[in-house]
Formats: sequence, C-alpha cells, structure tokens
Amino acid sequence: MRNSNKRKAFFMLLALISSIFASFILSSGYDIHNNLGESTNLDSLNSSAGEITIVSPENITYGEPMSGYYPAVNGFENELEGTSGTTIDYVDVTTISSGCEVQIYDEVQGHKKVLRLHDGNAAGNARAQHNFASTHTTGSVEWWWLSPSSGNNNMAFHFHEGLLGTHAGRVLMQDDSFKDMDSIIVQSYVANQWYHHKVVFNTISDTYDWYIDGILRVNDGNFENPVANIGSTNIKGGWASTGSCYVNAIGYDWYPNYNSGDNLIEGLLLSYENTTTLDWIGYSLDGTPNITIAGNKVINFPENGIHSIILSGTTSVGTIVKSDLRYFTVITTDPLIPPLPPNIPLIILVLLIGIGIGIVAMIGIIFFIYRRRIQSRKRFVITSRSEPQLGEKRASGSEVLRVCPYCFTKIKGTHKYCIVCGASLQND
Repeated sequence: MRNSNKRKAFFMLLALISSIFASFILSSGYDIHNNLGESTNLDSLNSSAGEITIVSPENITYGEPMSGYYPAVNGFENELEGTSGTTIDYVDVTTISSGCEVQIYDEVQGHKKVLRLHDGNAAGNARAQHNFASTHTTGSVEWWWLSPSSGNNNMAFHFHEGLLGTHAGRVLMQDDSFKDMDSIIVQSYVANQWYHHKVVFNTISDTYDWYIDGILRVNDGNFENPVANIGSTNIKGGWASTGSCYVNAIGYDWYPNYNSGDNLIEGLLLSYENTTTLDWIGYSLDGTPNITIAGNKVINFPENGIHSIILSGTTSVGTIVKSDLRYFTVITTDPLIPPLPPNIPLIILVLLIGIGIGIVAMIGIIFFIYRRRIQSRKRFVITSRSEPQLGEKRASGSEVLRVCPYCFTKIKGTHKYCIVCGASLQND
C-alpha cells in the first residue's frame, strides 16, 4: 500500500511540474526565436520589408541534399546561364581565341551551374584565370572535372607563383587519361563522367599530392619549376591543340568557412531575391554569426532537426535590411514521430509535450487507483470466511463435494488440496 501511494504521489508531482513548466513558457513569451538567438519581435527583423526574399531553402522538410549543388568557394551558383569571360565572378583574367569559349552552363551531367572551357582553335586557346587575395606556401585546391569527349582532348589545371608568375606545374586531362606534372598517366577517365580532384601543394619542398575521387594518385610529386608560393590558378587548353572540359565547385582550404572535402557532398542552395543594391550581404544559420556571401550560395547540408536561416544586408547609405526568418526541417531517416511543420513555434511543441506528459501521468494515476481497489476487494473476499457457503460441503449423488474457500472451485471430498490454486483443504 505504501508503494502504491508513492507511485501515485510521483505521477501527481510529474503532472504538476509539466503544468507549471507549460504555464511558465506561456507567461514568459519564450519562443523559437529566442532559442535561435533572434528577436521575438518579427517586425524588428525587417527594417526594410520585402527588400530581401529567400527563395531556397524552402519552408519544407528535406530528406536529402539538393541534387547537383556542391558547397565550394566558387560554385558558380550565382551566375546566369550564358555568362562568359571575366563577367564570371571567378574569372579574373581570360584569353578567348576565335572559336573558343569560357561560359556558364546551367547543368551538365547532374551538376548545376558549371563552367565550360572550349578550345576549338589549334592556333589559340581558351583560358580562365583566378587570382588569390594572398599567396600561399601550402594549401589544397579541390574541384570537379569532366571531359565531354574522349580521344584527342587536351585541357589542364595550372598552378602559378603570384599572379600568373612562374609556372609551378599543371595536371592534365589528355587523351582519355589524367596525367601528372611529368605528363605520366596516373588514371584513365570516361567521357561525360565527373571526377573529384584535390591537389595538396607545398612550395617549401616544391612538391604536391594529387587525389582523384579520394584516392592518392601522386604522392610527393615534384613541381615542374620551383616557386616561392602559389598565388593563382588557371584552366586552359593547349595552344597547338583543341579540347573541352567542364569545371564545378572549386574550393580552397584557406578560405573562411570552407573546409577541405566540403565539395564532395551535395548541400542546400541558399538563393534569394533583392529589390535594392546591397554593399554587403550575409546569412545566419540557426542564430550563428553572419557569414559573408557574394550572392547565391550552397551551404553544407545541416544535421537532422528544425533549422532557421536569415539574410542581412547593408545598402550604400548604411541602411540595414533583413529577410524574414525562414524555417526548414532536415530528416534523413524515417522518424518514429512525424515532425511538426518548421513554421510552428517552439512554444507549441513544448506545450504539446507538456500535455502529453500530463495525460500519461493521469493514466498512470487512474491505473494505480483501479488496481488498488481491485486488490482491496480480493483481500476482503478471501479473508471474509463468515459466509457459510464458502465452506459448504455439498452432496452430489454418493460423492461429497467441497468448495475451495480461495478460488471457489468445487473439489471432491477426498482431496486435501485444491486442484486449481493448490490451497490446503485439510482444515475446511
């Protein structure tokens, strides 16, 4: 009886705590914006409403990354199809001979927003150069590379000291093969198939490692020429040959908010529209500090859960503008309990949990009260031996029958124990 009272008291206390907690949440005005480090006043998020509108991620549940979009320093996701030459943000210097092309394509073999270089002039070439903001003695460069044809194709990814200074070396896409800086074949390739490349360079030792699809193909290879640093790269065809290639998701590990290997896995496209010219724009995911972006950006695919993202910008006169807070959910496996839509505030979720706990507590209390009453009745029936029929002996023909005082089963008079419950009948 004491244990039953303790359990009853425990569940009553649990229900009380749940109710108090839910009441506190309601009275304090706590919501998901506080949890994410944002203001509870949504009006304060828009000092100039409508000037920034988030297009994606959408207010939906994502079970997988967005196909074809890879996080990178230069993923070209902010470019329009057909953008060419130095109009492309990534391209600082270009050479485009007659019959050649440096241009953005919307999609090639499942990759969205890619850079195409086509060298159709055996007496000229196509070249797209990118200059780093600073030079580096060590680092890694990653990119996706595709050849649209086999056979006589000649394209290369070059590394230079400073801004197109001394040529350190190149890795080649040539004649159905990838070749190192000594023009030695390291791996064959298949036309119209994307390959992930990573070159780790060290200008102190003038060596490099080359990974293709995560497999080390060149270990401590030598540069073609010794250099003090790497300050620029370029992609181009040969002057005396022709060829084409596609490039996507170029990453440099010294850039802020980019880690080596990020562009291996697809992410989520952060895209937006704005009605005014902005001098600066950045985004905050789940209330973290703002990350500066130059335009549409692919972000790493977040972990499971409800997330929020907001864009902030400044105009030329210093006005701060912000988008609405956009919610989305990531669930990569089937949940046991379906998630709430991402636009439902946390207060509702907490309130529902509190109500659920209260219901469980009340069911527990009712169960234990019912159980206690049943047990009390059984104890009364078993211990009350005053009713004469409980010990009554009856005759059935020539055989004397008795009734078990515990389970009320009719027993032959010759039995000493109840055949059902095993109770002793010797003193009956």
